[in-house]
Amino acid sequence: MIDLQPAQPLADAIVDAVAAIDAAAEAARLTHITPGAGQAMTYARKANEAEAALAAGDDANAADYPLVAARSEVQAVPLLVAAQQIADRAAAWAQIGAAIERARESGKAAAQAAGSHAEAGRAQAEALAALGELGA
Repeated sequence: MIDLQPAQPLADAIVDAVAAIDAAAEAARLTHITPGAGQAMTYARKANEAEAALAAGDDANAADYPLVAARSEVQAVPLLVAAQQIADRAAAWAQIGAAIERARESGKAAAQAAGSHAEAGRAQAEALAALGELGA
């Protein structure tokens, strides 16, 4: 029997598996959201404005919630309807984002705990499969 050494050290294989899992998680996210740091800031701000507008209720003034007002104008719906739409999307994203993060974190933990190349590869494959389903 010949005992062949793997082409790369286990530690490097684990680093590669973790990087692949992170990349797959980002790809899954991008099937649900628009990319970009500025867009992420806009999403967060819109969610905050929507929450505040809904809390203000009938006293909500469009000038105080410019991102919600933009959606209201474009969709030709009342300000509070736009706020509710944004809040609903933010809540849906929270659930999807949590599932993606759960798959990412568990995959990375499994890869980092791998004691062999086969275990690292299995952890990567399982995480990529789970993340692929979440991105579909």
